[in-house]
Amino acid sequence: MLKQEDIDLVSLASPHIMDSDEEGLNRTLELLEAYDIYSIGAGNKQINAENPFVIYVNNQRYMIFNAHFYQSDNYCFLVVML
Repeated sequence: MLKQEDIDLVSLASPHIMDSDEEGLNRTLELLEAYDIYSIGAGNKQINAENPFVIYVNNQRYMIFNAHFYQSDNYCFLVVML
């Protein structure tokens, strides 16, 4: 559906990205990769979650990042990329 709508980038940092635990996140990442859709804001490694999407338009570099604060009894995180 996303590819049919010509979507090339999705932001994943949200309160519900881990609702299906690590398995759900990994499946999401696998499906996005299979359809050549980039993602930001979450990843199976911290560096993947923190990396921005970089695009050049008319020799100008643009960076898009996604951040979300999450806290539970087990952990909390905030990803911010400048």
